Amino acid sequence: MRHLSPSILLIDDEPHVLELISDDLKEEGFQVSTAKNGAEGIRLFKKKPCDVVITDMVMEGLVDGIQVLKEIKKIDPSAPVVILTGYWYQDTAREAFQAGVNDFILKPCNSEKLVGVIENCLNPVLVQAVLPKPRTESRGHSNDDSSSLARLKKALIEVSLSQRETEVILLVSDGKTDAEIGRELQISTGTVKSHLKNIFRKFKVHSRAQLIAHLYKKAI
Repeated sequence: MRHLSPSILLIDDEPHVLELISDDLKEEGFQVSTAKNGAEGIRLFKKKPCDVVITDMVMEGLVDGIQVLKEIKKIDPSAPVVILTGYWYQDTAREAFQAGVNDFILKPCNSEKLVGVIENCLNPVLVQAVLPKPRTESRGHSNDDSSSLARLKKALIEVSLSQRETEVILLVSDGKTDAEIGRELQISTGTVKSHLKNIFRKFKVHSRAQLIAHLYKKAI
């Protein structure tokens, strides 16, 4: 059974970075496990799989971020993996994408950006449920996909969301920050926060992370 709060495995060989990012994610409502190098991160994932893995690219020892990515994907090909890096090298990025990385984040990054990327990894089903699809696109969906979408749409209807709240949830599912949502919907950041407050109240959650986890759980 999936926890209400999504679980994150954070891997970085710099203790202060590990502590800073871990604290930020915990404040956002995530459950966070940490590893101080790639080998330890792989061992932790084998012992206790999580919802999203975030790993530094360059670390001390024999196991770097690319190797972590490849090993995690061997264990669970569907596991989302995000790589943190201070430098962008085209060849390394190409290798990572070929290995199935979900996203890159350039250091330094703020917690809002990081949370947005995590949310984007967590909720592909949510995007499908909220975004109207042409009938022709539904032919390729499996029965499991269709039933998941039906359950999630039912959950959205049951809480009586307004059209604007539905739009906000869709943009949250895309990993947008409050400021980005405001620009896209042409409303103030304060109005976005007000809509999110109402959405949290309707779903009886307290953060974006809990909202996404709650909706995802409805679909599985």
